[in-house]
Amino acid sequence: MTILQGCAQCLDSTRATPPTVQAAYRHAIILLASAGATLFIAGTLLLRRQR
Repeated sequence: MTILQGCAQCLDSTRATPPTVQAAYRHAIILLASAGATLFIAGTLLLRRQR
């Protein structure tokens, strides 16, 4: 996976991390995004039900 945005310093520090840590970061991002999406969808469904 290639990082397309960010400053040069961040890009260099990300490339210096081991591949296992990079994979852990990617999994954490997916986990956090899915948790947020789940909460949003559940809240939307609950609000629509109460109408």
